[in-house]
Formats: sequence, structure tokens, C-alpha cells
Amino acid sequence: MATKNMARTVIEGGRAGYNKWQRRSSNARARACERNIEARLRRETDFDDLVIPERVHVRKDFRDKLGPTRRWLRSQLGRPWDLVRGELFARFDTRTTPGRHIVFCHMLPSVGEEGDVSCKYCRREFVVDARGILRTPPPRVASWERQEPIPAGLDPCGWLDGRRVGARGPVLFWFTPTPAGAYRQAGRLTHEECVYWRALPQWFRKQHVSTAPLPFKRN
Repeated sequence: MATKNMARTVIEGGRAGYNKWQRRSSNARARACERNIEARLRRETDFDDLVIPERVHVRKDFRDKLGPTRRWLRSQLGRPWDLVRGELFARFDTRTTPGRHIVFCHMLPSVGEEGDVSCKYCRREFVVDARGILRTPPPRVASWERQEPIPAGLDPCGWLDGRRVGARGPVLFWFTPTPAGAYRQAGRLTHEECVYWRALPQWFRKQHVSTAPLPFKRN
């Protein structure tokens, strides 16, 4: 049963499913070997060649309940990462083995800096933008869409400054970040800004396009 203490709830998942199967399989093989040896002991009197095989070692692997930690980090979207990180260390006691495991093996690795490509084959669940704010990363783009380079002399990340662009019919609008980690429609792009936006590669525009819903229209 889960407790109200998130630091304890995370480690209450018991063993991983595959690890349970490995332990049951190891126990079954050991019991079968013991039965064969007992049967031979009852039938024979010469045991010089009797060899008891070594039991297969199965290491422990646990199934941590990471859902509460992901929900807690998601509830902190839009806040400065330094404050969130401080609360994280205050909530989990890293002097204990479970606390160190949850913080350094699960929670901190799920947060990366925006634009960091050091982890080529992993997907960060959360990112810290240039302003030090915790946010969700933009959608991943297929590798074949990254072929077209950004034109020389353009600095699209600095130009966007954390904003996104969305279309409302033929008109392009700015979408600015909110404290909750979402995006809110702002003013229209000027003609020069539209030209700049359309000059960017398609894969970059796809990463920074807004997916905010259309405003509700009454009949």
C-alpha cells in the first residue's frame, strides 16, 4: 500500500517482474537437483562421483514506483529549476541508499538542459531552458528531417526567446510560455517575422510550433 511519504512510496514496488521469474526458475532448478540427489542417496552407496552443482546466482532488481516522482516533477513545470532541485533534495534523504538511488538514478537523469545532445540515444522527460525554468522538451524529430541546415547568420533560438509560433488559419501568432509550463496565444507576427520564420528549416519549425487548441467558437 502506498504511503503519503513519496520517498517511501517510490521504493515499495517490490521486485521487478522479470526478476521474480528468474528467482522462481532458479528455485525450481535447485529443488529438482535436490530431488535427484536424494533419490540417488536412497538407491546407491557409492558417492565418490557425486557433485552438487552450484546454485545459479540471481541478483536483486527492484521495480520502483516512478509514477509519483514524474507527477511531482510535472507539477513543478514553469518554476526555476534551482528551487525545484532544492526541494527535491529536501524531500529525499540522499544519505540513505534508497534516497540516493531515486534522486541520482531516476529523477535527476530525467532532467536535462535544453539543446543538450550528449545523451544521443535517450529521451529527456524534462528540460531546463535558457532562463533556468523547468519545462517539457519539444517533440522529437526524425533524423531524416535534420538534413537541411539552418541558414548562416540566423539565430532562431535567440530570436524565439522561449516562445513558439502557431497558425490560426493563414495568420501566424506568437505563443508565450505560462508559469504552468503551457503556452498562451499572444500578438501576431509582423511581415518581417513571418519571412524570418518561413526561412527556417521545416524540422526546426516543427520543433517550435505551438500545439495550443483553437479558441472555442459559439454557434
